[in-house]
Amino acid sequence: MRWLTFAGVMFVVLILQTSIARAFSIGEITPDWLIVLVTLAGLYSRRKDAIIAGCVVGVCADLLSMERLGVMTLCLTVAALVGNSVRHLVFLKNALTHFVVTLIAALAVQMVLAIQHALMYHGPAGSDLVYHTLATAVWSAAWAPPMAAVLLRMNSLLGLHTSRYTHSRFASVVR
Repeated sequence: MRWLTFAGVMFVVLILQTSIARAFSIGEITPDWLIVLVTLAGLYSRRKDAIIAGCVVGVCADLLSMERLGVMTLCLTVAALVGNSVRHLVFLKNALTHFVVTLIAALAVQMVLAIQHALMYHGPAGSDLVYHTLATAVWSAAWAPPMAAVLLRMNSLLGLHTSRYTHSRFASVVR
């Protein structure tokens, strides 16, 4: 992975997350583009690069949020590892893969954050907590295919490890 380019992409996503993500809200449900970014980075990078990407994005998210330092770092590193753990089991250049893997990672992250908020701040409990967690994860995962398309177009700049599928005659399909 080319880290300077990734840092630029990360800062753009961080700025968009903090500035215009609320414009794309559906009611109280706001997409979490940082989860999408680190999950896709995990899908298209080596394990060491995925861990570094999750940690760096997580530290930046921690510094920009009101959470305790380390919560977002841990959550986004886990999201990157979820993407990296399944990269050899799925077709990488498939929109359904991007959606499902991001949905799983987002569910894990949103559940940890929801439990932390419920315990520390006496936030919503029961069905409200489950609804908000599921809806945020699904809405975030819905952004994975378009973000993956943009990141894959920047593949030569980012140095992502994509598969060419030449062994299964998919080379003409994915170009």
